[in-house]
Amino acid sequence: NNEKFMDAGFAVYHLNKPQNTFFSDSKERLNQRYSAFVKGHISIRGSITSFQPAVYYHRQGTFQEIQYGTYFSVNLLKSGNYIGTMADYKVGLGLFHRLGDALIAKIYANVGDFRFGMSYDFNISSLQLSSNLRGGTEFYLGYQLKSFRK
Repeated sequence: NNEKFMDAGFAVYHLNKPQNTFFSDSKERLNQRYSAFVKGHISIRGSITSFQPAVYYHRQGTFQEIQYGTYFSVNLLKSGNYIGTMADYKVGLGLFHRLGDALIAKIYANVGDFRFGMSYDFNISSLQLSSNLRGGTEFYLGYQLKSFRK
């Protein structure tokens, strides 16, 4: 287990600035949203564990969000190790901070190219007076396209 690599990405949403309504003839338009990320993968030599630090940035109109943190993961089973072509199995825990707003606890499981996960936002901003540290729960499912890297 000696992997070290970095990924980065950039995306633009709402290129055509669509209308901000489904039901009326509003002239209000959605602003374009810009998103960028940088994340790393640092394996701990001689173990089945790794860290995945990351920074995410989103901007839409005058609103922006910066989120940073890291995952800690354990490779329970890696394809090609004694079993042929079986899928990878990995579990992980993460802790992220949304600048000026919340702490985000995350948990996930990778099964092959699929990722199942859950996160919970703990509000730590001035809004915590009304939210009593309650936040939001999110569930997600992801699929990673095969890499063309050798």
